[in-house]
Amino acid sequence: MQKLCSQCCQKYDTDETHCPRCGSRLGVLNDSGAYIFEATSHQVEAPAIEKAELICTIPEGMVVTEDDIQAFFCRRYNADLVTFAPPTPLFAKRVGDKLVPVIWPQPGEEYETIPKWRVVSKRGYTNELYADQLRAEGLDVVESGRSLRVKDYKEKRFSFVTKLTEVKEGKPAFWF
Repeated sequence: MQKLCSQCCQKYDTDETHCPRCGSRLGVLNDSGAYIFEATSHQVEAPAIEKAELICTIPEGMVVTEDDIQAFFCRRYNADLVTFAPPTPLFAKRVGDKLVPVIWPQPGEEYETIPKWRVVSKRGYTNELYADQLRAEGLDVVESGRSLRVKDYKEKRFSFVTKLTEVKEGKPAFWF
């Protein structure tokens, strides 16, 4: 059955419902020559710790948007929308040079917080508390009206593309 991807416009002869290349929905070719796309969306709920794992991979001095995170998980789960299970207190510990999230640190164990300040709005806005932490990492945070914004956030934006394309032992490298 011939289908067309709504995002990358590639044509496929498959029974799948989502594009193997970008994860978007595939439209079905009808008798009149038009492609029909389903109106329903595929929604998945993921554990909050997976989002924390992803945030821990953002290097110091870089930022991502909530849209970047949503796009990553939509591609990972082949879904149109990914929600996260109710958040639990998440901490991180340093293992070598990596941050690894833990739900409850062991007594006496050193821990850090998940670097949530590296996640900004889709236009680079952040709050006062996170602005100070971003400045400490070397980012330029400026006042924009009544809000704070990361200057040149597009140039300082981290991409998760390599997390999706690296393959190790038949699984994406990001899956721990």
